[in-house]
Amino acid sequence: KISQVGFRKKDFKISEKTRTRVKALLSAIFADAQNESPPLVSRNPVIGVQIKERRKGTSKPRFLASTEDCLTYLQAARDVGGDAFVAVSTIIMSGVRKQELIALRRGSVDIKNAQLVITEKYEQASNSIVPGTKAGELVTREVPIPAELLRILIEHMEKTPGSNSDFLLQQGP
Repeated sequence: KISQVGFRKKDFKISEKTRTRVKALLSAIFADAQNESPPLVSRNPVIGVQIKERRKGTSKPRFLASTEDCLTYLQAARDVGGDAFVAVSTIIMSGVRKQELIALRRGSVDIKNAQLVITEKYEQASNSIVPGTKAGELVTREVPIPAELLRILIEHMEKTPGSNSDFLLQQGP
């Protein structure tokens, strides 16, 4: 339920492109959770999510149906535990890309300015963290984040001590 997650509808002003990225990434996260032994979730909450507009021709859906869908993902991620809730919250509330999320370090969270400072990304081809942003540009991308996400990230960092160079999320078992 929405009230159990602790967010309000007005906390979610998400672009159509971000919703599409979020849906794809969340589907992959929950599919992985189902494949764990034992499974961490019994079902993938992304399956069956209704798209607000029906497809026209061969174009892909442009956004999720509702704020409730985002809140459903957040609740399911909270139920999974571990870093899942932090990862899902960061994706939904900031719109960072998967490769940027994987490479986020504790020092990437700029508490004073309420933003994520992205300077690296995960490169699947080399299975490594490399400098740059989405298009390989060697620039810094500053992503403003809402107060609620900042609170979640601060709590997460307090629970999992480490240095600024350590990754924000666990990089494996």
